[in-house]
Amino acid sequence: MRELGDPVADTRVAAVLQRGGVEAVNAIMRTLVRLEQPVPEQLPDELKDYLEETRSLPEWADLAKITRAQQIFETWGFLIVLCLFCASLPSSYAAAKGVKVLHLTARFDTDARRRAMETGQFLMDALTLGGLGVHGKGRRTIQRVRLMHAAVRHLIAARNEQQPGLWEPEWGMPINQEDLAGTLIAFSGVVVDPMVRLGVQLSDEDIDAYLHVWNVIGHLLGV
Repeated sequence: MRELGDPVADTRVAAVLQRGGVEAVNAIMRTLVRLEQPVPEQLPDELKDYLEETRSLPEWADLAKITRAQQIFETWGFLIVLCLFCASLPSSYAAAKGVKVLHLTARFDTDARRRAMETGQFLMDALTLGGLGVHGKGRRTIQRVRLMHAAVRHLIAARNEQQPGLWEPEWGMPINQEDLAGTLIAFSGVVVDPMVRLGVQLSDEDIDAYLHVWNVIGHLLGV
């Protein structure tokens, strides 16, 4: 799994890279971060097709569990975000190979506050009631993050061609399936134990619903 990325998104970004080079991919990154409309007109056709193809929830998604998980976030959102920043993210940054991507993209060196706020906003978009609905903001946010993961994979590969040794083969593919799965566990399961330590006693049904909504988010992210 360290050698596997996300073919659905990767093939689309590869087409853009082949046609317009690295600057075209960088332009996509800027567009996705800057614009709010669901499908920006300036996106290439391949990426518009991707946004249409990847918007649906999986057939096994349980809407009742999703709603329950979002209600938990409505009630305990502040503490969940606290657990994210103080437990989930540190555990992810301890992944010695996967964290190389964060180092190379330099977001924490150049704009740490914005990078942290984007992560918090991701949670707000996906876990607010209705966020994963047909027109929910969470679905579009997840699609953009998935596409940006693909763009980062290709940009690191392009930089490595210019600077051999920038990315070591032993690290696997940037943002590979193993690292994605580990991050998904960090954002879901790693939150549960700190919540108990903070005095929040979630029921088994609550925990099951919370893990379920993250499995749905993981599916939409291409995990």
